[in-house]
Amino acid sequence: MTERTLVRAALACLLVGGFLLFVVDAAVARLFGVLLLTAFIALGTFAIASPDRLSEDPPEDEEDAA
Repeated sequence: MTERTLVRAALACLLVGGFLLFVVDAAVARLFGVLLLTAFIALGTFAIASPDRLSEDPPEDEEDAA
């Protein structure tokens, strides 16, 4: 999966999970809400900590170099 796809999937899990957890008043909905919010955390972590992003060198600050 590409980074953009992971970000979109994470945001979808956040929105649907938050809706199910806070708006729908049923035990099964809360269960799926918690599961989707957990999936949001996992997908977001993989989107942020992708190997391409981790292999990049951090940008040099001009103030720190002086």
